[in-house]
Amino acid sequence: MVLFSAITIEKPEDKVFIEELYIKYIAWLRFRASKIIGNDSEACADVAHDCMVNMIKHIDMLKTLSENKQRAYLAAAIDNTALNYSMKSSKVEITHKTESAELDFIIDSNDMESEVEKKMELEAVREKFDLLPDRDKDLIVLKYELEMSDEQIGEIFDIKKDSVRMTVRRSIQKLAKMINKGAKQ
Repeated sequence: MVLFSAITIEKPEDKVFIEELYIKYIAWLRFRASKIIGNDSEACADVAHDCMVNMIKHIDMLKTLSENKQRAYLAAAIDNTALNYSMKSSKVEITHKTESAELDFIIDSNDMESEVEKKMELEAVREKFDLLPDRDKDLIVLKYELEMSDEQIGEIFDIKKDSVRMTVRRSIQKLAKMINKGAKQ
């Protein structure tokens, strides 16, 4: 099976690399996705495919990793993709509540204001997060969203586990500076 998104890759050697990666890992990615989202084979296939499409953005880094590190990186990526899918799917279920959902909107106005503030803060973080370099985004996601250990992250990025904490902290500091700079404008 040829990855249709490989068409967008310019270098022929990159196309071959991503197609080989796809063929090698697609079944494993589907299986790993099923651990998070359940046995919906169609959804698992979609999640695995989306994960591989996202890997096109990281092809240069993937090519530098050993096979074990590629697998670890793909494990983190598929877990993240499956979790995102699960969260999106659960939002759909929440929006289709029964009539009792009308009562959910009867809340204290102070609670409503704090919820709006939280959403605005999250949107600011998401907006600035997307502006970070890919490596910084990957470090933050692996550490805080996927809760990987410093040792696991060190293996993926080929850095000492003792350096991971400092490297992640620098990525967080970059994000904080971007957010603070945007808040002052």
